[in-house]
Amino acid sequence: MERRKRKALVCATLLQTLETLTELLERVQTPEARKRLERQKKRLYARLRNEND
Repeated sequence: MERRKRKALVCATLLQTLETLTELLERVQTPEARKRLERQKKRLYARLRNEND
């Protein structure tokens, strides 16, 4: 049960972070910053998928 709660919390945190990154990507102007945020977003998606396995 404790593991399930932790997993749910981690997933919720990752989803919130993804939402924030998506909002930042809409505002970012420089290509370098955009690439950096896209890489972070991809890593977070991968981690979220791993947590849900």
